Amino acid sequence: MATTLQTPGTAVGKKPMVALILLVFGGLTVIAGGIISTLTVSTVYKLVSSNPAAYNLTSTNASSSAANSAALGFLSQLGTLSGVIGVICGVIVLLMGILILMGNTGVDKVHKLGIVAIIFSFVSLINGGGFLVGFILALVGSILAIRYKG
Repeated sequence: MATTLQTPGTAVGKKPMVALILLVFGGLTVIAGGIISTLTVSTVYKLVSSNPAAYNLTSTNASSSAANSAALGFLSQLGTLSGVIGVICGVIVLLMGILILMGNTGVDKVHKLGIVAIIFSFVSLINGGGFLVGFILALVGSILAIRYKG
């Protein structure tokens, strides 16, 4: 559904408002998922590393204990990277929705923004896609932007 939208300093034009709304909410949900994921991983890492004996991560063998500590650190960094990727993807999807709203957006530009948004909505699946809800919202919004006829 396209709605006529008048912004100051621009001509009257039709905007794919449903696509815009879905992209904005999808991007915000993916951002929230990335932030929550990053905070959860860092909290769990601090909790486990503060008392490794409580989680059976200590060993009488020094090399085994060092390996457990290294593995825990690696998994923490991997989880943090996943959360950061989720936040970046969410910001890009959100930006695509905002760019559709801004200025005189032609049909070709809306299609290109929709393609970029669909790519980054799939990349956001690395972090769970904003609890999958953000991914689905961004995916549907991207498809609507790509199918936009003007």
